[in-house]
Parts: sequence; structure tokens; C-alpha cells
Amino acid sequence: LVDHVVCVSDAARLNLVRQGIPSEKCTTIHNGIAPEEFLAGITRGPEQIREALGIPADCLIIGIAGMIRGWKGQLVLVKAMVDVRDKHPKARCLIIGGVSDQQEGDRAYRDEIASFIQANHLEAQVTLIDYQSRIAEFIQIFDIMVHTAIDPEPFSRSVLEGMTLGRPMIATRTGGTPEAIEDGISGILVPPNDPKALADKINELLCNPDLRRQLGVQAQEHHAVFHLVFVENI
Repeated sequence: LVDHVVCVSDAARLNLVRQGIPSEKCTTIHNGIAPEEFLAGITRGPEQIREALGIPADCLIIGIAGMIRGWKGQLVLVKAMVDVRDKHPKARCLIIGGVSDQQEGDRAYRDEIASFIQANHLEAQVTLIDYQSRIAEFIQIFDIMVHTAIDPEPFSRSVLEGMTLGRPMIATRTGGTPEAIEDGISGILVPPNDPKALADKINELLCNPDLRRQLGVQAQEHHAVFHLVFVENI
């Protein structure tokens, strides 16, 4: 019923076309964020955030940011941490995001995550943190940022946030994410819902600070291009 549809990714556009929307009525303009506005949310330095969380300076941090929901796949990361702990016992994992008060399934999923942490004695390695309004402050301390969606996500804002802050990204090859991350260049893509594949890549990056630095720099550069294209399109 509309004259034209603006889609946030080619994945979203192709989904509409498959459902019968004429392709000439659909245009992709990738999501973008305003870097200056996002970074203005940082009022504390990395050392202050680590101290507030009780994380020593010599512990590498794997982090994920976003509402806790089954399709976002945070449990996949927690399962991966079993293998990561065995190889890197000092590594810490932060799962940051609240749970919708109106979604019983989301609360049940968070309980499932907490139960897995307890059953596998991961309390020292994995910390669940509620929603944070200044999420950039926490992303800045991630040595590795992951995105674990198990269902297609049109175009993830959290991926863009991590790239803005120059975090080395490991993300699932779903939805519009491969349009944001060039595998091996501006991040690493892994199959969805595969804790072993995720753990392997996390362990690889934990062992390779030069690769983490390279991926972070290239992610930041790649996002800068995305931002310029987004601004030009609007």
C-alpha cells in the first residue's frame, strides 16, 4: 500500500521481495549512528569501569550488549565460555542487557542462561549486567565484542556501536550483519548457534593482540564509511 519502502539492509529488502513486494519499490539505506553523539555517552574511563565491575587490568574481556532475548543468542556465548575458560581461565565475559517486563519468554531465557552459568561453575567468568543507558562506557572495555543472533537481524545497531569504538568483532553470519562486517577484514563471521565455532574464534583472538588491534582499527574505518554513506543518502 506504500509507494516506496526504505530497507535498512539488503537482507531486509530481499525478504520483502520474496514476499511479493516489487523490487523497484524497495531501496536499501543501511542504518547508521552519529559517532559524536554516541561517544558523548562516555563519562568514565576504562579503568573506572573495570574498577566498578571488579575486573583486574590483566583480565581480557569478551562482551555482548543488547536486550536478552532468545533470538539474540546470548546463551551461545555462555556455552562457548566453557571452552574459553579451559584455555584462558582469566578471561571474563560480560553480558549487558535488560529483560522486557512484558515478555515472559525473555525472562525464562535469562533464567536459562543463569542456570547454565551455575551448573557449569562459570560464576567467576561470566557476569550478567542489567540495561545500561551509557552503553558506550562498557563497550570501550571489551577486548572482544561478540554478536550472537541465531535468527536473522535486519541490521544490528550494537554491531555499529562496537565498530565505532574500534572493537574487534565476532558476529554470526545472519541477516544484514555480513553487510556491515567483511569477514577477516573488519571483523570475523561465524555460523549462528555454534558455541564451538564461536569459542575457537574467541580463543584465537585472545591469543593474538595484534590481530585484535588490526580488526578493531579496520572496523572503525569501515564504520566511518558506513556513516558517510548513510548521511549522504538521507
